Amino acid sequence: MQNTGLRLYVQITARLLGATALAALALTPLVSPMAKLHAQAQQWTKSKPDYTLKDKLSAIVIPEISFKEISLPDAFRAVAAAGKAADPTKEGFNLVVSAEVETQKKDTKITLDLQKKSVVEVLQFLSHMGSVEVAYDEFAVVVSPLPKGGK
Repeated sequence: MQNTGLRLYVQITARLLGATALAALALTPLVSPMAKLHAQAQQWTKSKPDYTLKDKLSAIVIPEISFKEISLPDAFRAVAAAGKAADPTKEGFNLVVSAEVETQKKDTKITLDLQKKSVVEVLQFLSHMGSVEVAYDEFAVVVSPLPKGGK
């Protein structure tokens, strides 16, 4: 029964923490197996990544991005697509454009022609041009209206 519980715990931990954590668990000597696994799982789930989403996007350079007279929300989506294409991992990033920006800024037309800029730099250009706020949370870039009173 204890072996089945340990196996189930390792399977659940592997799903939550990924292959790297599982490899680390496999190399750990089994001294009081359940207690040690539990302590390691708690430590790994509490740790933050070494870099933020903004750090990742600062490192991704878009070789060239150009568009003419497209809506602001579509411009942000174009940057997300260009960022994914330029991302060495091809993962890209999650983009959330608020409903307010979708409706209020759909008629704001953007023309842009940039070379060798990071995703963060391009997003900054768009936020200034469209008078919107770009925020980087843990899992997504969020585009929302400027707070009352502007920025």
